[in-house]
Amino acid sequence: MLFDPDDAIQQSRAEEAVSDLFMNAVTQLRWQTSTLAGCFHAADALRRGRPLAEAAVAEALVEPLASLQTALQEERVPATAFWAHLLPLSADTGGLHELAQRALVKSVGLTETGPRLVRIRERLVAIKNACLAAQPGLGDTTAVTTQPLQQQWAQYGAGLLAQMVCRTEPGFLVEEATVVGLYPLQGGGGAAHLAYNLACIEVVGPAERAALPEVVRLAWLVSMLNLDLPRYSERIHGGRLALVAALAMLPVAVTAAADVRLTPSAQSLADVLPDWVPEAQHRAGQVADWWDAYQRLRPDWGNALKGLDLLLE
Repeated sequence: MLFDPDDAIQQSRAEEAVSDLFMNAVTQLRWQTSTLAGCFHAADALRRGRPLAEAAVAEALVEPLASLQTALQEERVPATAFWAHLLPLSADTGGLHELAQRALVKSVGLTETGPRLVRIRERLVAIKNACLAAQPGLGDTTAVTTQPLQQQWAQYGAGLLAQMVCRTEPGFLVEEATVVGLYPLQGGGGAAHLAYNLACIEVVGPAERAALPEVVRLAWLVSMLNLDLPRYSERIHGGRLALVAALAMLPVAVTAAADVRLTPSAQSLADVLPDWVPEAQHRAGQVADWWDAYQRLRPDWGNALKGLDLLLE
């Protein structure tokens, strides 16, 4: 059979397309750990009704967490906004005075921060002290290492993100992000902070019962971080953006894990939701139906997100 130059050109173009896909899917990650973020991540889990794997920590946090919540209410600080800023800021702030100040400024503005600062700072100190007293190992700087997760990311991260781009649209990934490794007080968990291009993830060892490897959870968290761009977020009810982002990217991540053979087949959303988005585990059927419709129709990703948001009303 004679060599056909057109075939060679088409093959070359296909290889270039695949190469471009992988290059465009590379999100540069900056890795760090944070004891302070671990304390407030655990407190926020309790605030949202999520159980902690460490019963002693959960018991120790009940009173100081309730005290902070009361102070926020009495000082007319919107709790949802305060926690949305407190958690990512705690990963990159040295002292609790500065942390309280920055979180309050973000929540109520500079003018209103001064009269509230001392009271809120004292409550943050109490939460940190209670957490470290109940779990002294949390204060050890060597207690958390992201190295195993970094190794998994080096092996699978680019492939996972590339498949996620393939199943959504080019350009939806953030170019750079920070990953904060946390002590596993929940036994595994994480959060994406879209406004800060930051993902927090509890660093756990391989778990036989886990539906998916933790590197898939990390890809899921990182994949949400650009969904606060106007072309996505302006079509979504403001109070539901974080939930819509988490639920939309979940079937994408689950499918991508099967694509790169981290799992033999795509996991059921009903198996993953209770661990990754427990407050929305009753939404598994809705998300599955939305994902099936999206794969058939393939609207642009902004319209797809809008459709999911409407389902959640």
